[in-house]
Parts: sequence; C-alpha cells; structure tokens
Amino acid sequence: MLPIAAVIATKPRLNLLIRHALPAIEAQRRKPDVVVVVSDRRHFSAEEQETLSRLAPSVKVVFGQNQNSQGAAGSWNTGFSILNKLYEDCYVAIIDDDDHWHANHLCSCEATSNNGQADVVLSGINVASGNAILARNIPQNISEGDFLTGNPGWQGSNTFIRLSTALRVGGYTDGLISCNDRDFAIRALQLDDLDIQYTRRVTVDWHINQSPDALSAVGSEQKLKGSAQFLKLHGGKMSPVQRKQFFRRMESLFGLTKSTIEQTVQGM
Repeated sequence: MLPIAAVIATKPRLNLLIRHALPAIEAQRRKPDVVVVVSDRRHFSAEEQETLSRLAPSVKVVFGQNQNSQGAAGSWNTGFSILNKLYEDCYVAIIDDDDHWHANHLCSCEATSNNGQADVVLSGINVASGNAILARNIPQNISEGDFLTGNPGWQGSNTFIRLSTALRVGGYTDGLISCNDRDFAIRALQLDDLDIQYTRRVTVDWHINQSPDALSAVGSEQKLKGSAQFLKLHGGKMSPVQRKQFFRRMESLFGLTKSTIEQTVQGM
C-alpha cells in the first residue's frame, strides 16, 4: 500500500486547527504516515509548532510556509512540493483546518483504493452548519460537466488522491481565490485514464461559514472574485443551459448576481 499523507492549509487559524483538524487526524483508525501543515501568510513559531504537534502525538508533523501565491491553492501546492521530496508517491488526504474527518475516513479510503491502484478515492461528505447537517453529498459517477454548474461532492476535505496524479493534473490553480475544488476536479476528469473509486459512505463533515473570511462566505468579496476567476477559466466549456445553471446557483447560494460576476470578469 502507498503511504498516506494528510495536508492542512491554514492562514494559520490556530484555534480551528486545535479544535477540528488535528484532533480528527489523531483519532483516525488508520493514522497518516505524515501530516503536513502549511501556513499561508507567515511562519509558525517554534512554540506554535510544539503546541500543534502535541495534538497529534502518534503522527509525524511537518510544518511549511506557502511558497506560491497567497491562498489555499498555493498552500496545497506547497504541501505537494514538500511531499514530493519525502515520497516517490503517496496518497494525499486534504483536510481544511475547520473540518472534521470521522475516525474511519482514512481506513475507508485506503480500503476502497484497490490496493493503491486508484488515482482518486472520494468519500461522502456532510455539509454542516453548527450542529445541523444541511446536506449529505455522496459522490458517484461524477463527470466534468457536473463541476461546471456546481459541485456534486468533491470538496477539499474529502480529497484523497495519489500525489503523482495531483502533479499530473498540474496541482491547484495558483492564485485562484475560491472554486478550487471544482477547477481541480474539471482538470482531473480531463485525464483519459483517471481511475476514481467511491466509498459511498459519509466520513467527512464540511463546516461552512464558520468565519467571515471563509472562501464560501455568502456575498463575500473573496467568493465574488473566485467565481469570476472560475467563469473566466471555464465559461467557454459551458453550454447555454449550464451557464444559466451556474449563475442561478451562485445567486441562490451566495447572493452573487449574474451582472455582478460578469462585471468582475470584465475588470480582470
């Protein structure tokens, strides 16, 4: 079996790492072989590294700082670069600092990987707000077109992908503010030989809008810019119907109108 590496990108938000991501990693039945924590905006102090490492005492924790454009995409790509120096290949399991893995998440993904042959393993994901579960997304048989109009359930925190495959995709799009998971999925699904397996069970809790600077915050500047960037990258692939579906979803979920997004695209 391939090694498994957990990757966390954070601004850093220490309180969320302490409350959510690191305890979830430590609780895994199948512990990752290494945890890579990438800080986006500054170095971790020695004291912070010690505090965070104590939360996952059974796992090796490696710290890094984003070496690319500021944001989650650059931080995840930095994590890939760190792992590329540690392993010939491995599975990369991403978890956002404010999300939660169920204790069986990594063992379920590993068991579904066909002994390390799968490029990607996707598990189900709860969309949670506070203590309420708003939706349960259990992806299966996903296609590129699904991600042009929305997201059927491939988020950051249920990404489980071979490092070699992530690098073949080209990593995340540096500088893309939001919609990173959809952009990455579209490019991954363009690979003719991509082998995706599905656990068909929920093992991840995606906590939405826990802070005003969340990339998915309703009506936020970061969501507007990220959506405009995504439209500029992939709008040409959309049919007229898909384009309408894209704008309808952006307005209903995030309060962003078609005219506002298109004006933002024109200003880029």
